[in-house]
Amino acid sequence: MSGAGLLYLENFRKNNKNNNLKIATVFTTHATILGRTMANAGEKLHKIVREGIEKSEIAGADTARKYGVLDKHTMEKACANNCDVFTAVSELTSREAQYILGKRADVVLPNGLNMDKFLTIDELTVMKKTRRKQMKRFLRAFFSRYYHIDFNNIRSAFISGRYEFHNKGINLFIDALGKLNERLKKEKAECRKNKILISFIFVPTKTYGENTELIRNKLLYAEMEEQVENELDTIKDRIIDLLTTVKVPAGTREILSDEFLQRCRRLSAHFSAKHGQAPPLSAFNLASEYNDSIINALRRNELNNHETDQVKVVFYPAYLSSADRLIGMDYNDAILTFDTGVFPSYYESWGYTPLEAAAQGIPAVTTDLSGYGKFINNLKEEGTISDGGMYVLKRDGRIWEDMVNDLSDRMYEITVADKKELAKLRRNAKEISGFADWKFLIKYYIEAHEMAVEKIGGK
Repeated sequence: MSGAGLLYLENFRKNNKNNNLKIATVFTTHATILGRTMANAGEKLHKIVREGIEKSEIAGADTARKYGVLDKHTMEKACANNCDVFTAVSELTSREAQYILGKRADVVLPNGLNMDKFLTIDELTVMKKTRRKQMKRFLRAFFSRYYHIDFNNIRSAFISGRYEFHNKGINLFIDALGKLNERLKKEKAECRKNKILISFIFVPTKTYGENTELIRNKLLYAEMEEQVENELDTIKDRIIDLLTTVKVPAGTREILSDEFLQRCRRLSAHFSAKHGQAPPLSAFNLASEYNDSIINALRRNELNNHETDQVKVVFYPAYLSSADRLIGMDYNDAILTFDTGVFPSYYESWGYTPLEAAAQGIPAVTTDLSGYGKFINNLKEEGTISDGGMYVLKRDGRIWEDMVNDLSDRMYEITVADKKELAKLRRNAKEISGFADWKFLIKYYIEAHEMAVEKIGGK
């Protein structure tokens, strides 16, 4: 129900005492417009809310006017204070509403997912192998013209969401990647470890289409792949012919034709023409690259996709789709290929992204400033779940450097983890996601609606 519709019904009911209108109203806030705006502007919202509640204060109209959201704010405030039952998606948002809207939620409605729609961990493991082959094609097209990477020995991370640089913790993610890059480069120089993390930033913004150079790279890679696939049957026949004559192939010339080798040399020379250069940071042509916060933060952290960088970055500023010409997968298929999802939000009323990742068996990072992060911390405090699979980064009241170090350490653990450790984390993540199944959380919605019906004299 829209806010305007809710207010119309409430006004009609109050001004027509003799009517038999039996419609109960429930208003749910997923985030207050003023709170979100203040947070994105760099205000210390959580501190402001905490101190405001302690002083029994309510945010004034002047604050909403200052941020240009007065109309939306007053509509939201009127709905919260005039509905039969006011709800919020998390205790965090309920407290915010107490200060911003002047009313705490009557019932908290945690968000959930229908877990029956997701594959089992064993099914996901099989699907992951297929999707990783597809992602590897994109990675080879993106990086391999410039330098060699062993894509069988990498780890991968991603962040996704709206382009809210501060609120979504994109700034924190990039700073942590910069710190991790320094650490991994040092370890490689000291011959201790040689680990590479490829990190994706799935945050849509305005573009002028795919990076044309990358399209050419992908077409060239596809041609190489086609040449090899077309030759496979011939190679197979030659090997079998040799074996049936009790002759073990002594070299490539007994298996590969001169014509095929010539084509391979031509394609290889063309593909390697850019060796020594650096691939782009963005897979798309950005409308305003020089003013882009993400690109500028990457450069400030010296994340330039140089061959010497142990942390590589792909900024993918478009919605994922199976119809696109680059990755060619929908969001849920694409994220299956990653070892971890990182969502270090400063402002997140609930936070579906880490939950969606966990439901697909992907270990994730959330924070104690998100509704879902608080939900997970409560489960840990109760002893219901153990650590591993869902890491809750402490952001509330901490200095920036400490948060960067903690997040960098977490991503380092993923980067150096072996396959057995990652498999355990995936299983833990999948198990933890089950606690946010609608079959457990729907009771809160029923409670809210029954409360609203009782308030208007219904049964």
